[in-house]
Amino acid sequence: MEKTQRPLLTIHPILSAGGYFQSVTDLSRLGRSILNASLLSGKATREWLKPVTHTSSPFMSVGRPWEILRVEVPVAPSPPSNGTRFVDVYSKNGALGQYLGILGLSPDHDMGISILAAGPSAGLVFGALQALATTAWIQAGEHAAREQALLRFAGNYTSHDNSSAEITVLPGEPGLFLTGLVSNGTDMF
Repeated sequence: MEKTQRPLLTIHPILSAGGYFQSVTDLSRLGRSILNASLLSGKATREWLKPVTHTSSPFMSVGRPWEILRVEVPVAPSPPSNGTRFVDVYSKNGALGQYLGILGLSPDHDMGISILAAGPSAGLVFGALQALATTAWIQAGEHAAREQALLRFAGNYTSHDNSSAEITVLPGEPGLFLTGLVSNGTDMF
């Protein structure tokens, strides 16, 4: 009786290839190390996180190696603002068969997101998660930045020569506003 020899490895058509495997944790660590400039110098990281060229769409740019999605967000969450600004989300994504992955970074907000999806409907799930990330995630970052600016910088600043400045965040407006300024006892407004 002849012994049949089995192959050492059976390759299934929907398995990952190239010997590269990652987890959401791996992608998250990579994203944090890029945002913290712990892989490259701060200068090199800032140069790396810049568009190289723009596409015919105002919402897409290209970097090295990034796909850069330009998300238009309201400048203030409430009351709803008529003004908008662009936030660049630097992403690197890939797919093989029924496996999809993305790392997205928003240097403006010092935050990132990683998504892995697998299975027959991975493309649909991936698209829905990516759309959700570019709306809810970025808007949450904008809201958090607004709250941090209010806590860290808003307030009344005074000096010994009877001068003062009042800085605040106004509803429906972007950024910080100088709402009062007194110099040597003279109201400059």
